[in-house]
Amino acid sequence: MNEIDAALYPGTDLLRSPDFRRSACDEDFQSALEARMLVDTAIGIVMGKHDCDRDRALTYLQSTARTFDVTVLELARGLVSASGRR
Repeated sequence: MNEIDAALYPGTDLLRSPDFRRSACDEDFQSALEARMLVDTAIGIVMGKHDCDRDRALTYLQSTARTFDVTVLELARGLVSASGRR
């Protein structure tokens, strides 16, 4: 990177750093994993409450999320929190 680019875009070298990219990737992966675990827990709650299989429980969560105009993750977070699990 030349001096002009460095002056115009401070922090760009940091963004190109392998350590920075790895750290950001690790954080994204961790967030995705936590979201998946929340949704899986919510699916389990629905399966237990409604005596249904995984696909039907996920469809139920998706439908309910659309009805209340929230994401499945937001719904799952509320459901897990309300159930006292986690």
